[in-house]
Amino acid sequence: MLSLAKYPFSRVDGVELSKQLIAIANENFRRMGVRNCTIYHCDAADFQDLDPYTLAYMFHPFPEIVTKAVLENICQSMRRRPRRFRIVYQNPISHDVIVNSGFQRVAAFGGAHHETYVYMRDTVSS
Repeated sequence: MLSLAKYPFSRVDGVELSKQLIAIANENFRRMGVRNCTIYHCDAADFQDLDPYTLAYMFHPFPEIVTKAVLENICQSMRRRPRRFRIVYQNPISHDVIVNSGFQRVAAFGGAHHETYVYMRDTVSS
């Protein structure tokens, strides 16, 4: 999140289960003077407040079942608020899950150990 906060995003938010990791991250934000980051304490599968977002960055963060729930939440959000949505996924272990949810891989880069895919999907129909 600190790396992304250096770019001109209006906000860089995250979801984390561990209160301890959230406290560490918030201290790092404070020390670095970063004010456009918020970390929500919850299970990513339960996070549904996705309407403000157009991009998600993931570094193989979840088991497949959670990835499916996150993608369903993104698609539900896209039905409520039509828009183009991008996913940047480093170490894309769940590539097939993302493609099967209607996202198309539009770019790939990186090395053998940290390959990164970029996916895109336009508005989801009801």
